[in-house]
Amino acid sequence: MASKYEHPFRVQAGRLPTFKTQHHAYDFLAEYQAGGHIRRCAHARVRGTGSGGWNEGYVVYCEKD
Repeated sequence: MASKYEHPFRVQAGRLPTFKTQHHAYDFLAEYQAGGHIRRCAHARVRGTGSGGWNEGYVVYCEKD
């Protein structure tokens, strides 16, 4: 199966990977975990980047970190 996301996923230094939709963020997390690029983690979450109910995008992050 071909990967939807390149590895390593290119992001700017010091920034989390940002996705346009919540679905893309969860899809990225599932694919990277299945491929062994990141470990499975009970603390992995997806959250919006905006404030006041308006989101500019969604990021994958570790709730415990």
